[in-house]
Amino acid sequence: MSSLAGVSETALLAGENELLEREEELARLAAAIDAAAAGRGSVIYLEGPAGIGKTGLLDAARVLADRAGLSVHSARGGELERDFAYGIVRGLFERHLAEAEPAERRELLAGSAALAGPAIGFGGGPSLSAAETSGAVTHGLYWLTANLASRQPLLLAVDDVHWADRASLRFLVYLAARVEELPILLLSAARPREPNSDRVLLEALAAASGPEPIRPRVLSVEATAHLVAGRLGRAAAPEFSAACHQATGGNPFLLRELAGALRADGARGGAEEVGQIHDLGPNTVSRSLLLRLSAMPPAAGAIAAAVAVLGNDVELHHAAAFAEVELGAAALAVDSLADAEILSPRLPLNFVHPIVRSAVYLDLGPGERAAAHARAAGLLAANDGDPELIAPHVIHCAPAGERRFVELLRAAAAAALGRGAPETAAVYLRRAREEDESARADGELLCELGTAEYLTGEQQADAVAHLREGIALLDDPDRRAEAWLALSRTELSLDVPSAVAVLEEAVEDLAGHSGEWARRLEVELNCVGVTHADSFVRSAARIDALPELPGETPGERLVLANKAYRSGQAGKDLKKTVELCRRALAGDRLIAEEGLESSAVTQVLYVMYMADLTDEALAHAGAGLERAIARGSGWGFVSASGVRAALHYLAGDMLATEADSRQALELPGCPPFAVPFVSAFLALALVERGELEEADAVVAAAGCGPELPPIIHMELLLWARARLRAAQGRDGEALADLLDYGERCDRVGAHLPGIPWRGDAALLAARLGESKRARELSNDQLRRARAWGTGSAVGRALTVEGLVLGGEEGLGLLAEAIEALSSSPARLDQAKALVELGAAQRRAGHRREARERLREGMEAARRCGATALVDRAHEELVTAGARPRRLMFSGVESLTASESRVAAMAAEGMGNREIAQALFVTVKTVENHLGRAYAKLGIHSRDDLGVALQK
Repeated sequence: MSSLAGVSETALLAGENELLEREEELARLAAAIDAAAAGRGSVIYLEGPAGIGKTGLLDAARVLADRAGLSVHSARGGELERDFAYGIVRGLFERHLAEAEPAERRELLAGSAALAGPAIGFGGGPSLSAAETSGAVTHGLYWLTANLASRQPLLLAVDDVHWADRASLRFLVYLAARVEELPILLLSAARPREPNSDRVLLEALAAASGPEPIRPRVLSVEATAHLVAGRLGRAAAPEFSAACHQATGGNPFLLRELAGALRADGARGGAEEVGQIHDLGPNTVSRSLLLRLSAMPPAAGAIAAAVAVLGNDVELHHAAAFAEVELGAAALAVDSLADAEILSPRLPLNFVHPIVRSAVYLDLGPGERAAAHARAAGLLAANDGDPELIAPHVIHCAPAGERRFVELLRAAAAAALGRGAPETAAVYLRRAREEDESARADGELLCELGTAEYLTGEQQADAVAHLREGIALLDDPDRRAEAWLALSRTELSLDVPSAVAVLEEAVEDLAGHSGEWARRLEVELNCVGVTHADSFVRSAARIDALPELPGETPGERLVLANKAYRSGQAGKDLKKTVELCRRALAGDRLIAEEGLESSAVTQVLYVMYMADLTDEALAHAGAGLERAIARGSGWGFVSASGVRAALHYLAGDMLATEADSRQALELPGCPPFAVPFVSAFLALALVERGELEEADAVVAAAGCGPELPPIIHMELLLWARARLRAAQGRDGEALADLLDYGERCDRVGAHLPGIPWRGDAALLAARLGESKRARELSNDQLRRARAWGTGSAVGRALTVEGLVLGGEEGLGLLAEAIEALSSSPARLDQAKALVELGAAQRRAGHRREARERLREGMEAARRCGATALVDRAHEELVTAGARPRRLMFSGVESLTASESRVAAMAAEGMGNREIAQALFVTVKTVENHLGRAYAKLGIHSRDDLGVALQK
């Protein structure tokens, strides 16, 4: 395909609409289109005031892209359409999908792309909560775009993006961050500092285009003379052209309108006519336009007003009906308006420029505009129109006590929430409250508004006020419980104690009500309450008082999950804890019902981690991950990945721990609440792999410090930092971290038998010469481990006890530890015990036995990916007189965590696109990981992966 960079602007557009002095801009557009055609994506952001020529450049880009073989998808923002959820997205994709053959449409919407259904009206996708929908739809739209681009390179062109609805704008920003790996040019144009635009998202979109957006400059005096001559049909005097330039500031659109008005007034461009230019004044566009309209038949004015009120892409029959003009006459009026350069010469109907639309719209006057929108809403509603298409008109008309408009706005808000656009829903619901007196005291409507405001993530104070007001007006206890739950989650976004206070108030309000929602509310209180020091004791007591329900309903299973977590935290009755876990999960029923988005479910799996049920818990976490992927749930993905990271760490698989942790943390929008927990296990894995500098960066980025909240799962970061500091030789600081962690846990009675902080502290105390403290800590851990009874807990405690005691008694305890650990999933702890026993035997002079144990430990550590332990075992072997093979990591051992994860998935038969969707990454990222894995494994295709990974 030949390059387009040399195409001149005059070859693209001719006559009065040619692009003047835009060679640099066109060259940049052409280069980006060439790159997209070659498979390299990019983002270009055009910015400039109204009339500067942004639309002309987008038109030129569409011509260039079409010639280069790109599939062109266009959309345009509008002042009215900014409150229509996913309006821009529909403009980009809806028509293409509607015109596609059914088989092609199914392919385009396959896999994760099905999640885009709610946004574009094709397929419903899975049933999602309102909180899940926004991220899921954005993820689905990305994959729809990727599927389209896999067939043909794309130009996605969005004009007036400053008027884009927020849901669409979120998607554009999400895509912009990933477009480099797709054959796509994402081109958008915006006015700077447009009132009511979303500056944060627009700036993110602009930033994705590189250091500098394209900012078209005003035209020079020379270009002005050329343009004026074209409009007048003759060359103008230099003084005349200079005056035109001064009057318009060189703005191309204003120049054309000024020259058109001058031509209509009979000007010929002479120097003596300069005064005529100044007489026109600053309202040239409106004056010229309205003069042209007034000279046309009444039908033309009526159609122009109809299009101004109805918005972008107006169907001819809709405009005719609104204007009360017969269809044939309306068609003739449209032709006249196109000839007069008021409407574009194509269907559906649009003005030639937003400035023109504004002039016609503002000429109606505020009262007339409001009445026109009310009439438009009434006509559409009478014809059973889509509430989401009617609602933008309702919000622009004056409240008139129309109860039907209240219900229509509520229906539109519900649809917007279903599409993942809570900001739009909130706009509709606020306007619904203004429509009549009864709406202002409607508890359901208030709760709907409060929930929408909560989901925006930015209107929490309003959400709290509206939810509280709504709850007070609700009679139905189930609805009240549901609203209380929304209010608690609003408060949880601020801090845990506030959420607990709301939930305690809610439970008291619903005392005596035993419905599913009330039970769910109490479970939420318990799940949140036991995470924080201020509420742990109260919530633990409440859980202890709960009856053991049969587990026949989701609510009952959640109660059992509460009981299981509390039993695991106590660390005393392993058998009972395991029974409660299994009853709560009921196979995978609880996973299917709630997913790992539920704190109750993740808490159960964490207890299973402490109960040595690693394989069982991993299977459940895998089911939760599959559910999250199918639903496009980012929170579910992060939660499942974080739990799997913990499980893999216990099982001694450092590569899998690292891979799961990274895929959670690298997900855009990873919830801050999850970061410390996930970062803790990533840091722990990095310490075992000897990557201390990176582990330090992970811990610091996660916010471990004096201000770490007293939230139990976040405090795991202190344990991780302690192990990091110990590996760095900072024993005193490490011991201080562990004692701080222990005090926090003891303060609330959370014993957490799966976290051996006492053993770690005992070894540090021994190294620091505090033998008494070391013995106390070691004995305490062993006592608690035996009370709990898992092989991993007992084996770890015996290892520490053996090292603290030393001598022959210590050797015996280390051997006992290895035996206990052999029946547990804790492979890394077993490897550590083997190395410690070998080192102790070497120090005791038992060199032959030492070499045997050290070789076993080194191989076990190698299988775990624990390179730091491998290095230590190697050094001990050399000291013990052995000649172990040199430590050269190659093949499988040289793979990074991400490379190993992707290679394993490919070996299982998953395609690159499937892997990318499962890991929430791009196909190019998968290809890069596989390419590096092939090189390290010495293979050339995925067919060889299965064998290579077993070596």
